Amino acid sequence: MVSFNEYLGWYVGTPDSCKTANWATIYNKPLFVSETGAEAKGGFISSTKAMWSEDYQAWYYKEQIAMLKRMPANFSGISPWILADFRSPRRNNPTYQQGWNTKGLIDRNGKKKKAFFLLKEYYSEMEKMYP
Repeated sequence: MVSFNEYLGWYVGTPDSCKTANWATIYNKPLFVSETGAEAKGGFISSTKAMWSEDYQAWYYKEQIAMLKRMPANFSGISPWILADFRSPRRNNPTYQQGWNTKGLIDRNGKKKKAFFLLKEYYSEMEKMYP
C-alpha cells in the first residue's frame, strides 16, 4: 500500500484546490489517503463558509470526495483526521480551539458535525461499489 497525508484546502489554499489535484503512484499498489481534515468548531455555522465553521469543514470534505472520485483505479480509501474532537494543549486559538483539536467529525459534546454526514454517504457509496 502507498499512503500519504493530504490537507489541500486547510493548510494550503482553499478546498477548491482539490479540483485540479491528481494523485497517482508508480508502484502497483493500492493508493490510500491516510490523513486529511479541516478544523470546525462544533455549532459554528457560516453561510459564507468561513474557516473554522462546520460549513467550511463540510465544503472541504465535499471537494475532497469529488477529488477522490477522480482517483486512479488503484485508489483504495481515505481516513479522515479524526473521528472526534480531542483535547490538545497546543491548540490555542482562543476563539475556535481553546485547547481542542477540532478536526473531528464529532464535536467535543458528541454532536455529529455536517461533515460527518457527507462522509457517511461517501462510505455508503463505496460499500455498494466494493461489497
